[in-house]
Amino acid sequence: MPFDIEVGESAYLFDRSTILSDAKKYPWLKADVHEADDNAPLCWVCRSLQFEYLFAVPTADMTIPAHEVAAVPEHDKTSVLLWGGLCLGKVGGLRDKPSCRFCAFLLESLRELSSTPHDPLATWAADQSTRVYLRGLVRGATLSFRRPMSKDKSSEPTPIHIYIYLRHGKEPLRSSPVLGPIQQISSTEQVSAISGRRRAIWGGRLLTGDEVDLAVLRRWISACGPDAQESRPVPRIRLIDVSGGFVTNALDNPPEYVALSYVWGKTKNMMLTALTTASLQTPGTLTAHNPDIPLTIRNAILACQLLSLSHLWVDSLCIEQDSPLKITTIKQMDAIYGCARLTLVAAAGSDAQAGLPGIRTGTRPRQQRVVRITSALLLSKVLPTFKSVVDHSTWNSRGWTYQERVLSERKLYFTDQQAYYECPHGFSCEDNLSGPHESDAPLNDPGHGGNDDDDSTPGGVVDDRYQLEQKGVLNYAIYEGVVREYTARMLGYEEDGEAAFRGVANAMQLRLFYGSPMIFGIPLCCIDLALLWRPSGRLERRRRRLLHAVSTATNFPSWTWMGWKGSFLMESVGNKSERILSRVEWLDARDQASLLPKPSTGMPPPSWPGWRTWTRHVDKHGFAFYNPNSAAAGGAEQRFCHPVPGYVSGQAAPVDPVSGLLFMRAEVSQMSLSTLHTNRWDQEPSCNNGDHASATCQLWILDNAGKRAGIAYVDGEWLVGKESAAARRGLYFVKLSQQTFSLNESDPAWNEETWSYSGTPGSPALHPQEPLGPEDEAFDQAVYDQNICWCLYNVLLIEWFDGVAYRVGIGQVHIHAFDNAHPECKTVAVG
Repeated sequence: MPFDIEVGESAYLFDRSTILSDAKKYPWLKADVHEADDNAPLCWVCRSLQFEYLFAVPTADMTIPAHEVAAVPEHDKTSVLLWGGLCLGKVGGLRDKPSCRFCAFLLESLRELSSTPHDPLATWAADQSTRVYLRGLVRGATLSFRRPMSKDKSSEPTPIHIYIYLRHGKEPLRSSPVLGPIQQISSTEQVSAISGRRRAIWGGRLLTGDEVDLAVLRRWISACGPDAQESRPVPRIRLIDVSGGFVTNALDNPPEYVALSYVWGKTKNMMLTALTTASLQTPGTLTAHNPDIPLTIRNAILACQLLSLSHLWVDSLCIEQDSPLKITTIKQMDAIYGCARLTLVAAAGSDAQAGLPGIRTGTRPRQQRVVRITSALLLSKVLPTFKSVVDHSTWNSRGWTYQERVLSERKLYFTDQQAYYECPHGFSCEDNLSGPHESDAPLNDPGHGGNDDDDSTPGGVVDDRYQLEQKGVLNYAIYEGVVREYTARMLGYEEDGEAAFRGVANAMQLRLFYGSPMIFGIPLCCIDLALLWRPSGRLERRRRRLLHAVSTATNFPSWTWMGWKGSFLMESVGNKSERILSRVEWLDARDQASLLPKPSTGMPPPSWPGWRTWTRHVDKHGFAFYNPNSAAAGGAEQRFCHPVPGYVSGQAAPVDPVSGLLFMRAEVSQMSLSTLHTNRWDQEPSCNNGDHASATCQLWILDNAGKRAGIAYVDGEWLVGKESAAARRGLYFVKLSQQTFSLNESDPAWNEETWSYSGTPGSPALHPQEPLGPEDEAFDQAVYDQNICWCLYNVLLIEWFDGVAYRVGIGQVHIHAFDNAHPECKTVAVG
C-alpha cells in the first residue's frame, strides 16, 4: 500500500509491504487485513486503514521511524512526519475499483467539489501524477500545518474530520486544488450516549428524511432562555397571534415574539393597510394553510406552531404600509429585531414564495452522502458550510436583510442543505452533535476563525463582519466593515438607502460610539475621519425619498457615502484618528454660525477636561486605542479610536436633517488636476485599460507652477468633457484636516519613545525616511519635502451650484502647496 511521505520539499511513495516492516507499530494501520471486516466491499488499501484513529489524531502527528525511510538520502537518522497525509493512489486507480465503497465515495465527493461544469474525473484520471490523499487536521488549522499548542495536553483540539484532497505531481503540500471534509457520524439513538470531548471525535449526526429535526431545533432554542437576553426597551408593535391566526393591535408591552427575515422579491405580498386591517385582525385569517399568504410567511407560522412559539412579527403584516407612522416603526428596527426571542431566516430562494425548507415534508431533498465502512463505522461527506450556503444566498445580498442579520441576537437559518443556528454563545447545524451552548460549538469571534471558512468545524463558522461587539477591535474599524458590507448589497428601491441602514446606525450609536449621533451614516464623533471615505469603481448619485414637505433635495447629500451607489474603500490601518488633526470649524446647522465643541466631532484637544476620565493604551503592534476609566475590569476589550464625550440631549450637529446640508468654516484654495493619471501601483485596472467612465480615477493635484503636489480620487464620469488642462484648472479644494505621511515606524512624525505621533506640524522630521520610488510617490519629492511632520492636508474637491458646494472627490496635498495657493477662509455649506 503506498503512502505519501513528505521529506523536505519533495514527496516520496513508500509501499507498506516492502518498507513498513511491522504494521503493529502504526496505529493508523490494521495488522491483519486478509478478510474484509463485516464483509464490507472495500479494496485492500481501504481495509488497511484504521479510520477510528484518523479521526482522533492529526496526520501531522503520525511518524515513520528513521530506519523505515533509510532509502531516502539525508533522512536515514530522522523520523518522518506524515504532513502530507496518506496517499490512496491515483485517481485512475480509484476508478478501477468500482466495487470499493470508500473509493466510490471519494470519487463522488471529488466530482461534487469540483467547480468545473464537465466531469473532472476523466481529466484527473488521465493525469498519471494526480493522486488522492486523506489528511487529518485539527480545528482552527484547516489549511495550516501549524498545530495550536496547549499547555494542557488533554485540552488540545482533536480532528473531527479527515480531508480528501488532490495533489498533482510534486507540487507543495499547501496547494490543495480540491479539499473537502469527511466526518464520522452516528445515528440519533447514539447521540445521548456521546458526551464531552468524545463528541468531537464522533463528529456528526446522521440526518434522516427531508424534514428538519424539530427536537434538535427545540434544544438549540430552549438552551438560550429569555433570562440570557440583553435588557432593551421593547418597541410598540403589532404581532401575529399564531394560535388565533390574526394581527393584534399595536402593543406597548408585547409578549415574547419571533421575527421573520426574508426576501420580498417580485411576488405580491399580502400587506397590512388601512383597508386590510379589519380583515387581518379577524381570527383564523392568518394560518399556515391560507394560499393567499406568501409561502415563506405560511411556513414561518407553521414553524412557530411546531416550536411552541406563540407570536410572530412579519414586516408586511405588522407594519401598516400606508400609515404615516410607518417610518417611525422602520427607525426602530434595532429594537424590533434585537428584542425578538428568535429570528427565523429564510435563506433559500429569491422571494417570499421560497418557503422555509424542511418545515414541511418534501421541501428539502436529502443532501447527506453516507458510506458504511463497518457495522460500527459510518462516514459522511460534510454538508456545505454556513458561509458557502448562507453568505452566498440571495437573502444575504439584500440591503434590508443586512440589518436584520446584524441586529438579531438569535437566528435560525433555513436553507436547502440544512438548518443552522447562531446565538451569542455559539453556533451549530443539524449534522453537528454539539449545540451552540456546549464546549465543542464554534464561537462567533475572530479567535475562533471568524474571518475564515473553517471547514474543520461542522457547518463552518459565522463571519465576524456581522458582529458589532468585537473584542479587541477598534470601534471605527468595525464601522468601516459595516459600511463596506452594507454598500455591497442591493436595494430594490435606492431611496431606501437610509431607512435600511437606520437600525444598524442606532445600534452603532449606542454600542460603538458612546451615544454620539449617527447622521446620514456618519458618526458625529468621527466626522473628521469619516468624511475621508474613498470610492472604488463607478459612482452614481443616490435618490432620496422626500419625507418633508419643505425639502427639495432629490438626492442624498454628496458628502456622505450614503449619497452614492458604488463601492467604497474605508479601510484604515491602525488608529487613524491619532494621525489627523482637524482643520475645520464645524457650525451648528440651526443657526449656521455657532461653533460645535471640538470633542463632539473628533479627537478632543489637550485642554479638554474629560481626558482624566479616559486612558490611552498601546498594543504590541504599536497601535493606540482608548477606554473610559469607568469600564469594568477587562474593558480594554472594547477599543475606542479616541475619547467621546457621550450623548447630550439636544446636542448640536453640523447637518440639517431636512436639507442634508453640512455646515463648516474652512480654508478653500484653487488648484488644478492633471490630464494624465498618476500610474501609481494602486491605480484602478480599468483606468489602465482606458475605461475611466466606470472607475474612480487617480489624478495628480497640481500647484500653480504645474508641479505634482498631491493626489485626488474623482469619479471618472465627472471627467467626461474635462479632458483639457484648461477645464481642470482653478478647481476648488476645501482643507478638512492635516495628516501624517505614513504609519508608525515609517512616518516622519513618529515618536519611538512614546509610541505616538508628535512633533510640530510643518517642523523637521523626528524620524526621517528614505525617498519613495516613483510608484509610491504622493507628490514631487524634488519639490516638496516628505520629511516634515504632518506634511499632508486631506482635501475635499467641490463644485459650486447656487452657493452650495457638492463633493466631486477626495484627496491629499502637501501642506506647502496648499498654503502657497492663497487659501481663503469661507463658510461652506456642502449638499
